[in-house]
Amino acid sequence: MKKTLVAGVIGSVAMLTASAAFAGSVAILDSTVSGGAGSPEAQAAIALGHTVTLIDSATWTTMTEAQFSAYDAIILGDPTCQVGNAAVAAAAANPAWATATDGNVIIIGTDPTYHMPFSPGAGVLISNGVAFSLEDAGTGKTGAYITLSCYEHFSPADTGVSFLSGYGDFNVIGSGMSGALNDAHIVAAHPALSGLTDALLSNWGNSVHESFGAMAGSWPSDFEVLALAVSPSGNFTAPDGTVGFPYILARGIIPDHCGDGTIAAPEECDDGNNLNGDGCSEACNIEDSCVDSDGDQVCDEDDMCSGSDASGDPDFDLLCSDVDACDLDPYNDGDQDGVCGDVDNCPLLSNADQLDAEGDGQGDVCDGDDDNDGVADGSDNCPFDANPDQSDTDGDGAGNVCDVDDDGDGVIDADDACVPTPLGEEVNAAGCSLSQLCPCDAPWKNHGAYVSCMAKATNAFVAAGLMSGAEKGAVMSEAGASDCGSKK
Repeated sequence: MKKTLVAGVIGSVAMLTASAAFAGSVAILDSTVSGGAGSPEAQAAIALGHTVTLIDSATWTTMTEAQFSAYDAIILGDPTCQVGNAAVAAAAANPAWATATDGNVIIIGTDPTYHMPFSPGAGVLISNGVAFSLEDAGTGKTGAYITLSCYEHFSPADTGVSFLSGYGDFNVIGSGMSGALNDAHIVAAHPALSGLTDALLSNWGNSVHESFGAMAGSWPSDFEVLALAVSPSGNFTAPDGTVGFPYILARGIIPDHCGDGTIAAPEECDDGNNLNGDGCSEACNIEDSCVDSDGDQVCDEDDMCSGSDASGDPDFDLLCSDVDACDLDPYNDGDQDGVCGDVDNCPLLSNADQLDAEGDGQGDVCDGDDDNDGVADGSDNCPFDANPDQSDTDGDGAGNVCDVDDDGDGVIDADDACVPTPLGEEVNAAGCSLSQLCPCDAPWKNHGAYVSCMAKATNAFVAAGLMSGAEKGAVMSEAGASDCGSKK
């Protein structure tokens, strides 16, 4: 059992052993939060009287389950809407942190830290979630507060979340593929959502970045849905009938009033206690009372399909083939464009015309190459302007077709009289360098004409503060010694 909680300072460690875990402490993978000890997640734990220990990625990958178990909670927060899995690479490499968490676990498919300055509900969600993960502090159990940030924002349906493998299989779809999800809805009464409303979780600009699928195995059975993003094309129907994409899951749920003997939504049963193994779980869900011989998640007594799913419901979407217009696609026509998802070139974004300018099998409305120039948006230096050659004269990362200053001389192309200026050469207000104003290979009358041009140009540069008198002298010496303008 863990020792009594103590308040303390924030600790940042490079090497860690189980004995180094502070009493009443919380471990944070430092790559997953913004601001370290000052991050919202760390501050939420500190406010509850816990010491926070920041652990670097290298150390995290070497730790054992026993070492992680020494903490009251593990936090993998939101590094302010980071796309890609770099922040959680250490968590994916070493799942011992997850197997060590035998207490309350909450998983949030969005980026509350990023939205804190703009959305009051974001801060409440962080505070409540961290508090929920620490609910069993002092009992010997370890909880976990986890966000998916924006890691899988661009991931297609049924993408596995590798860093959660210690809990089982989780499959998500990013809102970059499902479409922006902004209308959130709470579907479970739970402490982690205390003080929150649909309105506080909605209208974040992009309230949800990753949602979980509804197919069997999309998340482990011991996790329950707390909230979803409302959408008619969603893949999940809540107990209250709302359709959408689940994005907040938790393990260790005991809904308000569960165990009082009265069934109230979202309870499936209530036998007057919070025990498992008696037909009604601690979370007031029915246990083992459903015989489902064909494994389609519908009890036999309510199953509309006779026989096995291999013939009655081949896509396991709980619709029999004789009434399922898309009997080979579990999401059916999710975007309601009249095209079944298994043949729809954009299954989650409506495109009845199925236009595919490139003929690559991916419809234009969900194509990762918006300008159809053959270069993927993620590596295209002008993602919205076609430039297959990716020309970038000044090497600043912006291609010429969308760069307002192609030669990088500080004068925008619209006002630049000399494009391109060789990189590194000083220019005047018109964007012209000395070598462009007085080019050596111009058809000069004689060498003196070239030197005269350089004298006028350098005088102007000195007057404009672009060069010193000494620098002018050096340039003029070089010009006088050159053979520019001399007859060959």
